[in-house]
Amino acid sequence: MTAALVAAIAGIGATEFSRDSGRSERLAAKAVRAAVRDAGLRPGDVDGLTGSPWTPVRRSWSRAAGVGELTFG
Repeated sequence: MTAALVAAIAGIGATEFSRDSGRSERLAAKAVRAAVRDAGLRPGDVDGLTGSPWTPVRRSWSRAAGVGELTFG
């Protein structure tokens, strides 16, 4: 038996853009929290994150947003 992979984009969050401000982690955490709210989920429900193609997801973002361990992202 093979396991099926299932993925869903459940929520979207964004913040103002900032370049070289030193606020990247704080802004990313804010966007993650907004996406979780948008999806109607709790932080503990999230098991994966994805960001923009030019900004890979960092585990520190999920920790700062209160999301637990990620299995994707």
